Amino acid sequence: MHDAWQIGRLLGIPLRIHLSWLLIFGLVTWSLAAGYFPAVVPDMPAWSYWAKAIVAAAMLFGSVILHELGHSLMARRHGVAIAGITLFVFGGVSEMKEEPRTPGQELQIAIVGPAISVLLAVAFALLGGLLGAGGELTFTGAVVGYLAWINLLLAAFNMLPAFPLDGGRVLRAILWRWQGDMARATRTAAGTGRVLAFAMMGFGLFQVFSGRFGGLWLLLVGWFIMQAGSAGAVQASLRQALAGLKVRDVMTADVRTVEAGTAVADVVEQHFLRHTYGGYPVERRGEVIGLVTLHELRGVPSGQRREVPVEKIMVPLSADLVVDGETTVLDAFNRMAATRQGRLVILDGGRLRGLITLRGVAHLAQVRGYIAGASA
Repeated sequence: MHDAWQIGRLLGIPLRIHLSWLLIFGLVTWSLAAGYFPAVVPDMPAWSYWAKAIVAAAMLFGSVILHELGHSLMARRHGVAIAGITLFVFGGVSEMKEEPRTPGQELQIAIVGPAISVLLAVAFALLGGLLGAGGELTFTGAVVGYLAWINLLLAAFNMLPAFPLDGGRVLRAILWRWQGDMARATRTAAGTGRVLAFAMMGFGLFQVFSGRFGGLWLLLVGWFIMQAGSAGAVQASLRQALAGLKVRDVMTADVRTVEAGTAVADVVEQHFLRHTYGGYPVERRGEVIGLVTLHELRGVPSGQRREVPVEKIMVPLSADLVVDGETTVLDAFNRMAATRQGRLVILDGGRLRGLITLRGVAHLAQVRGYIAGASA
């Protein structure tokens, strides 16, 4: 997930915070300090409400981290690589580098998160019962009671059969087992998610028109489920279409290159205006040192293009821009999507062997998916 900062590691798993998380943390803290705590424990100093609200919000997101850590550890147990855990405006997400290999793995990975949330809810409820044994609700009891309720709500919401929520992943696992086709199961689970998302958005819109602006949150959550579910279905179809392909099978081997000292104006006239490629490797004495695309060219004023060499504006070659022929096409595609680079170079012993582009891989997946559908 872009625009996220790593704040540490949990059992070797990177923990990140997305910029949008700051917004939801602030909103949760404000709602507790200004609404919930004054209602259940009245006549306390304002600073006390805010202090307890910050603690409660932090413990809430600690619960979310434990929920996601459960997913990550179960995935790792099954050999599924984890890129990290990210907190964002809608809670948290465990970022898996690959899909589970079997329906059983998918089911176990999906169900463990809500199970942890239920266990936390029970633990907080029991603690709240002990704290309230005297019959009077204390401030600490209010915090614990809130955490019990919110963890139960978190588990219930996540078990909605709407992919990519945990319940949607459970549904996908069941359909996958029944149909024997993970991509088809994903599309069905995502379709169920879209129906629920539209229902949530419709109810949220009704609430807004009725003057209850809490419906805006339902609109946002419904939109997120719809978008994330569609993206998950596309990703599953992509995995199916590109399964088994290596970069060497699909790369462009006859690659045009640009010399590092070539003026930007000459690169435009001799390459970009004569050919249909969107970018070129930049070489110096036969060694690839970078990439140049139309994006870099646009940053050079037209009056300076005769004086500026292409090496001054290129994207320097880095490990993120290089793959070898044995890399899977899916890994290359994910690398390009993650780094926002439209092309990667294939090197063998430091020598240029080919080029692979995001657009080319997307077209290949579309064609293979169409052919597979036509022959089914």
